[in-house]
Amino acid sequence: MCTVSHLEYFQDATLFVCFYHLVLSWCYLSAGGNQSQLTEIITIQPDVTSRLIQRQTFVRKACLLKQRPSPSPKEMEYVFHNLIVDDKHHFIYCVVPKTGVTSWKSTLLVLMGKAKSVDQVKHANVRSRYKYLDAYPAGQERQWRLNNYTKIMVHRDPLMRLISGYNEKFSIPDLNRPYHAIHGRRIISLYRPGANSESLQSGTDVKFEEFVKYVLAGHLDAHWVPASTRCQPCYIDYDYYAATETADTDSVSILRAIGAPQSLRLPHSNEHSKPMNITQYFSLLSRQTVERLLKLYEDDFLLFGYDVPDVGSLTAWSD
Repeated sequence: MCTVSHLEYFQDATLFVCFYHLVLSWCYLSAGGNQSQLTEIITIQPDVTSRLIQRQTFVRKACLLKQRPSPSPKEMEYVFHNLIVDDKHHFIYCVVPKTGVTSWKSTLLVLMGKAKSVDQVKHANVRSRYKYLDAYPAGQERQWRLNNYTKIMVHRDPLMRLISGYNEKFSIPDLNRPYHAIHGRRIISLYRPGANSESLQSGTDVKFEEFVKYVLAGHLDAHWVPASTRCQPCYIDYDYYAATETADTDSVSILRAIGAPQSLRLPHSNEHSKPMNITQYFSLLSRQTVERLLKLYEDDFLLFGYDVPDVGSLTAWSD
């Protein structure tokens, strides 16, 4: 079987890109593809390809910088529950909410033939529309796909993702009533002494500092659990790491690599470009609380190359 995973030791990204395209050409044509289809697949920007290669190399090296315990079978089953599999196009996509996931899912539904265009996709987040790795028998069937399919993960600055999760689930009263009922009421009852009956009943006015206390107490919903926990990149060797911040260009290269036609593009997502004033949120938190948040998301910062912010620049007061 043809694979480019053995090229990981190339240190010069430009040389890697040139050699990558030569190998890709040979693999594709030897598998029966025609020249016009090949041209469509490899017409991608070299700088984007270099960036994607460098990210994969960066993650691999970062995994070696910190000794971490191997995930338990239960933790890996959680990861398999998050991995969408397409046996036709031979790819696996790790679902990380608040990274533009609805745009990615809509695009993949079109590629899989389950929708005619991304504009027509409705209910992209309904789980039953996809097959996940945990639906396959444990053992060889899962491992074969992990070894042979193209694996994709999308990440985002962890603090921006945390804020985005809070905004979507708690800052708009009528948008996410299930979250208000399940999480909002509990958060207010736990962290707001003397809360009025209306707040306790509705759960719609959760404050950011209350939400953070809830997160740090171990209540890690899919929308704010560390991305590294959902996808375990130190134990699953992903072929592509897209970033929400550069998704518009990253996605073009990745979609071509899994055989998508040039006409299929990732639709714009608010997550890609929505500006946020991080200090507006974190100035409400104590220094110790911010330090605990940075510790919670330590692996996301380390593995995906995001700069760890200076605590003093985010908050000026202590507990």
